[in-house]
Amino acid sequence: MAHSCGVLLAMIGSSALSSGLKLLIGRARPDVTLVLGPVSNTFAFPSGHALNSTVFLTVAALVMARIRSLRNRTAILAVAVVMSIGIGLSRVYLGYHWATDVLAGWTVAIVWLVIVLNVARFVRDRRTRSHDVAAGNGQ
Repeated sequence: MAHSCGVLLAMIGSSALSSGLKLLIGRARPDVTLVLGPVSNTFAFPSGHALNSTVFLTVAALVMARIRSLRNRTAILAVAVVMSIGIGLSRVYLGYHWATDVLAGWTVAIVWLVIVLNVARFVRDRRTRSHDVAAGNGQ
């Protein structure tokens, strides 16, 4: 249950951060002649795709916490990182974003990821202390 709440918090927060920062900064996308797909009329900075794909590292981190095998944890992390990088680079390649939009998306996501994981750790530690006190194991 706590893991799903952490993932939900991470995804809702990343969406809100992406939308809010786009409105706050209001940076235009690259020229439409550079786009290799349908034209988007939304703001570019930060890249929501880069931000949200990086926040999926939260899912990887939460899954990894339940897996004992170092090899499997490493594989999960590697897949998540490669997907995030691939999605970010594809946004530049397709002409939807400047490289700085993607870098900003990744940076915002990493900061948000650190916050979410620290909140999750705080909640878990607090629950553990409460359970220990209720069981008579703590002070």
